Amino acid sequence: MEGTDREVSGNAGAMKVFYFSPAFKLASFFVYHLTLFFVIVHDWLAFGMRIKGRRNLRIRKAILVSNHTLYLDPGILSHAIAPRRAYYSAMESTFRIRYLGMFIRLLGAFPLTDKDPLLHIIKQLKRAMDERGFVHVFAEHDLAHFNQRVNEFKDGAFFLALLLDVPVIPIAIVVKRRKWRGKTPAWLPPRVTVAIEPPLYPENFGGPDSGKREKITALREKTREVIQGAIEREQEKIL
Repeated sequence: MEGTDREVSGNAGAMKVFYFSPAFKLASFFVYHLTLFFVIVHDWLAFGMRIKGRRNLRIRKAILVSNHTLYLDPGILSHAIAPRRAYYSAMESTFRIRYLGMFIRLLGAFPLTDKDPLLHIIKQLKRAMDERGFVHVFAEHDLAHFNQRVNEFKDGAFFLALLLDVPVIPIAIVVKRRKWRGKTPAWLPPRVTVAIEPPLYPENFGGPDSGKREKITALREKTREVIQGAIEREQEKIL
């Protein structure tokens, strides 16, 4: 399954960033939608999942940014934006796990490393966005299980939004642990709400004399603020 002209270097050799061949797209279509069916059923039955703000997805292109609080976040987000699809950033090390790497590629993940910043794969990211409209980035970089205090964001997603001149859509994954006999056992799935907030446009951040760094910082901090605000707002509503 060939079809990309950029590779990411790593300790174990070169790794492709995107596959755009017809064969890969066909395989991806079937694997993704079959997996999505089971994800949606699971989200409804286990999480009692609710989705709010889907109207905010009615734009052609955007960078999606969310907090990262559950191992199933990519599936939760895919459910929330369906029938739209997105490409998702993931750590390169995950792609080096046999079979799992190809499976998550088929679902829409692409590898990122600290040695290979977004600028180096901008042409491929632009093509990916032209195809699907959405690229998702977990701006916290690392997962913090069940954490509802949004950690510091990295600059990458906001740099990309500025460079491609597309908005950022903040998405809050809101989790509320359920109790059983006065305790919160690990085996009991939490209640989950996904709040999709209105898009933030890079041109609205920073003054006329602001440089890229100031605009990126302002957009980054506002996105984090919006997600944190949505988490606090929706947690009060989850039973």
